Amino acid sequence: MFDISAGEFLVVGAIALVVIGPKELPGVLRSVGQTVGKLKRMAGEFRQQFDDAMREADLHEAQKSVQDTVNSATSFNPINTIRNEIRSTVDEMKGATRSAEAAAMAPVEQGPPVSVMDPVIETPPVVSLPVEPVIEPEPPAAPPAKPKRARKPKGGDAA
Repeated sequence: MFDISAGEFLVVGAIALVVIGPKELPGVLRSVGQTVGKLKRMAGEFRQQFDDAMREADLHEAQKSVQDTVNSATSFNPINTIRNEIRSTVDEMKGATRSAEAAAMAPVEQGPPVSVMDPVIETPPVVSLPVEPVIEPEPPAAPPAKPKRARKPKGGDAA
């Protein structure tokens, strides 16, 4: 604990024997032992109280986390969750239809006033018939030309 070796204890004991004396040394050692015992008990009690406080703090945190888990488990209701989601969607749709109705009911800007107009005469639609192309007959072809024969020279044989 204090890192005192056996030789150091012998030196301290010899000095105590010389200073205190052999008659009173056993009583002094007994009172020193009792004081050291009391100090150890006090240190043990302090450590035990400290450990208890730590366990209590950890236990309190554990109890709190368990309580939070229980609260979240009891507050979790899938039917209510779905119901709330459906309600919010329906409310959004109602808001959209109300804004559309308000836009439809808004006054429309109009042009200048219209005076009395002449009646419009309905005319039938113009129908155009397809025109067939006129094909002119081709002129008659000329008769084919006769092939020319080679002429024989007049007059005899000229060779």
